[in-house]
Amino acid sequence: MERAEFVATRKLEGDNWWFVGMRGVTRALLVRYQEAAPWDRLLDLGCGTGGNYSFLSRYARDVVGVDYSPLALGFYSEQAGGPALRAAGQALPFASNAFGAVTSFDVLNQLPPGEDDQALRECERVLRPGGLLLVRVPAYQWLFSGHDAVLRTYHRYNKRELARKITAAGLRVRRLTYANTLLFPVAAARRLLQKLKVLPTSTDLVRLPGPINQTFLLALRLESALLRRTGLPFGLSLVAIAQKQP
Repeated sequence: MERAEFVATRKLEGDNWWFVGMRGVTRALLVRYQEAAPWDRLLDLGCGTGGNYSFLSRYARDVVGVDYSPLALGFYSEQAGGPALRAAGQALPFASNAFGAVTSFDVLNQLPPGEDDQALRECERVLRPGGLLLVRVPAYQWLFSGHDAVLRTYHRYNKRELARKITAAGLRVRRLTYANTLLFPVAAARRLLQKLKVLPTSTDLVRLPGPINQTFLLALRLESALLRRTGLPFGLSLVAIAQKQP
């Protein structure tokens, strides 16, 4: 990502429908698997500009951010009130069994082919026995658009592919579902029109008018309620919860 995208993310992640709504999706999925007490340490792999720090702090006494971008880490330090580590997900600078949980939000898709597998193996290594990994990635390669190109996305995933990669890393898949389903038709149509050059290529990191932002947020809140009880059959995102063998 370029500086402009990091700046846009930092400005939007506090109240934009997608950032706020997807945190709600994460909360809904963690309900069944969160320990009675907070995790001792949680690693946020690809922590970005820090918008998830306060949210993740509800689940762990110590949240450690890791990102490869110095620009992102600068914003993260301002937001989180402390430093984060610069490191690649393929070679994490931590001892084995160091964390009770690992989160990774839209990061694997930014790694070249094969390096996403290595990052998953590293997540398995640094997790303590029984620890949880929550990973989110964009769904469906056929939806690849200018937004993905701007964000340096290499690949979008399908359900079977992500499950296979997680299992190959030595983790047990506990939950796997699509998300951002209700708005899927609108978003898919927009991206296909971009690919056909009918609409200009652009990133989705833009501020929407208040009523539209609230309407889109309501859609994700409805999904969060559904995800507490069942999975969703398709969507713009794919979310997995996996566990390291006890």
